[in-house]
Amino acid sequence: MKKLFTTLFLTFLFVGAYAQISIEPISIGLHANYFNAETKDSPKNGYGFSVSFNRIYMDISSNFSGGKGEYLEYSSQYSYSSEKIHITLLNFGYIIPVKSFSIIPVIGFGESKEIYQDPVGWETYYFGKSTTKINLGIIGTIKLSEHFRFHAGVGTFENFKAGLSYYAF
Repeated sequence: MKKLFTTLFLTFLFVGAYAQISIEPISIGLHANYFNAETKDSPKNGYGFSVSFNRIYMDISSNFSGGKGEYLEYSSQYSYSSEKIHITLLNFGYIIPVKSFSIIPVIGFGESKEIYQDPVGWETYYFGKSTTKINLGIIGTIKLSEHFRFHAGVGTFENFKAGLSYYAF
């Protein structure tokens, strides 16, 4: 999780620096989505954010499922399944503008990890072996105003996504 946040921080830092030296459009957005993956007792819906600069698009989403207690990187003989699955999705795409509409074909990687509880000493949990699947999808955006866009899309790992983006020029 620390690697994910470091990557996202560096991405936003790069986008901010790029915005200072470029006149290309930059956007930051929020969205909700519904995953096409087995989640057991975890929610199939998730939330995420997107960033784009020039015509390059990236988004990340998760169902934010976790276990009870503190996260540990190991298990013991007393570990048991919590019947929950943590989902993370990272997409990359290319923006094809068409007047006040854009089409964004995306390819991404979805990761599923089962969550295990380990009650030895205190409540802890860890993630089991991860399963990765490719997400192929398409997103459409509609211009609502000079700075706001509505976007919605579908994919093979996520059934549906919808949200808003803010464009700074």
